[in-house]
This record gives sequence, structure tokens and C-alpha cells, in this order.
Amino acid sequence: MDELVNRLSSGGQADGLAPFRESMFSKDRFKQIMSANRYMPPKPVQPGDTWPNKQSFEMGPLGTMTMDFNGTFQRWEMHGKRNCARLEFQGTIKSTPGTDANPAGLSMTITDGDFTGVSWFDPELGITIDTTLNENMNMVMNVPTNPRGNRAAAPQMQTITNQLNQVINIKLVSVK
Repeated sequence: MDELVNRLSSGGQADGLAPFRESMFSKDRFKQIMSANRYMPPKPVQPGDTWPNKQSFEMGPLGTMTMDFNGTFQRWEMHGKRNCARLEFQGTIKSTPGTDANPAGLSMTITDGDFTGVSWFDPELGITIDTTLNENMNMVMNVPTNPRGNRAAAPQMQTITNQLNQVINIKLVSVK
């Protein structure tokens, strides 16, 4: 894991974006993304049942990301060679700023976020074997900049708004 994090965050300059990279490429963030059963219902369900779910992910100095969604057990279906429960979900994504001030002055907020997805749960293995997640959100970042490279000058803030649309696929490759 350390080697992967180092490779993903290498090549960048030492700048105000370092806390952003560190929170995006942390061990905890990868554990959250790879959590195979995070969309599962809290109790037994039958096809057609729906349940609410809310998950929060700490992102270090950038605050907390919250996913608030409903899941639905659509039906049983073959996925590859396995009889799986097809679970569909949709909801919203937002973030709240961190309580500790970021010493570099960097801040980020997620607004207008939504997502949809589908997971296939294999009851024989007891885990989700495949998930596809479609995320859409606006990320507003306030980044300190130094005018004309003058390091002694007080930093000015630059606001960057990114519209992020991404598809995340998580698949079980093998069982050992």
C-alpha cells in the first residue's frame, strides 16, 4: 500500500495541494473505496425491498464526505457464473469542511453531488463481487497562491471549481 500511495502522489511539486493528494491517496481512502459490502442492507431483504444508507468518509484536513442513498434489492440474476443479488442504489454526495484549519489554507467543498450504481452480491461467497458507481459532483477548491512567485508576500486565494464525472468499477478478481 505504501508503494502504491507513493507512486500515485509522486511527480507533483511541494505545494498547497499536498494535503489534497494525501487525503485522496491515503490508506483509509482506499479501504473505503474497496469496502466490498458497503452498499448492503442492515437486515435481510427480499427482491423489491429498499433501505436507506448513510456513510461518511474522513478526508483529513479537507473535511468529511457524506454519501446519503437508498439501496434496492432488484432481483436475483446470473453475473458471470454466479447467482447474485442485484442491488441498485442512488443518492447524494456532499462534504463539510474539516474542523482543523489547514495550515496551507487549502479547502475543498463538494456540492451538487449525486451518484447511482449497481452491485452484485454473491451469497455463496458472502461478499460483493462487482460494483459500478457513477458519480457526478462539483468540487470547489480554495487554493492559496503567491503573486508572481514572491514567497514573502501574503498568499492570495484562488477558487477553482471542477465538475467531476467519474465511473468507478470494483471487481473481485479471485478468491484464495
